[in-house]
This record gives sequence, structure tokens and C-alpha cells, in this order.
Amino acid sequence: AGLVVDDDGFYIDATAGGGGHGEAILQALGPSGHLLACDRDSAAMDEAGRRLAPHRGRVTFLQCAFSSLAQSVAPHVRRHEAAGAAGILADLGVSSHQIDEASRGFSYHQDGPLDMRMDRSTGVPAVDLLQQIEQAALVKLIRDYGEERRAKQIAGAICRRRGEGLLSSTSDLREAVAST
Repeated sequence: AGLVVDDDGFYIDATAGGGGHGEAILQALGPSGHLLACDRDSAAMDEAGRRLAPHRGRVTFLQCAFSSLAQSVAPHVRRHEAAGAAGILADLGVSSHQIDEASRGFSYHQDGPLDMRMDRSTGVPAVDLLQQIEQAALVKLIRDYGEERRAKQIAGAICRRRGEGLLSSTSDLREAVAST
């Protein structure tokens, strides 16, 4: 309710996910209002597309990384003759849909392939990264991105399991981390 200040404005849902926030924005908008629904995850874009289908014509979908959002949305802002977005919503973090789907490789609760990519069409699956990365680089990665104070011990455990051929699934990674 606090986001939509211009019923006919141009709004951006920078992390569309399953489309719930986008749906609420669209319901608050007037008939001339428009939403640009963005997400890096193609599966999330598909889900948002299904949920927001009743609003066709008032919503545009754009698959893009959050890091390239400014460059990616600029043409859409111009297309809608907007001076800029009247509002932007960003629900940051991993979505429950990604964690709940074992095949995505994010869950500690279900075994699955060690993937962990937000966009499975780009980048390197976690299993490939963990098979190739040097231990010192892995320590830095865990410390910098995971903000983990035990990064050195965790990296050591991962490298030991990798050396034993025991690092291909989310359960394998969970067991490596738990062993520290």
C-alpha cells in the first residue's frame, strides 16, 4: 500500500519470484499503471508469468540479473515514456521456491545435485567450482560471501571430501561443513 503512490505510474519488481508482490502492485495500480517484473531465475519468471497472466498488457517480463538492473530496465522506462520508476520493490535473497526444489541444489534439507545457480543457463554449477577451486581461494569465497568465521576449517573439510571423491551432492556438502 505504501509503494504505489501514483496509480498510473511505472513500477519495477526487481525480484519477481513467484509473482506475489507483483500481483499486489498490479492490483493497486490504475488501468494505465504498468509493472516491469524482473528476475534472474527463469523458473521464477515462468511462475510469475502464470500468476500475472490476468494482467497481460499491464505487465512486462524481463529476465535479468539484479546487478544489471539499471542498464536492463532503462529501455523499458523510455518505452513507457516514464521519467523514471514511480517505485521499485526488491525482495533480496534466495527464495523459498529455490530452496524447496531439491534439484536447484540450495537445500540442506533435501539431497540434490550441487548446483546453486540462480540462473541455471549461465555460470558454473557449484559442484564444478568446488572440484576446481584452490583451497586458499575457497577460504576467501566462504569468508567474503558467506561471512563465515570458520572459513578455513570449512574449506579444508570440503577439499578433503573432494580429494576422497565424496563431493557431488548437497548432502555431501552439508556433511563436509558439519564435520568441522
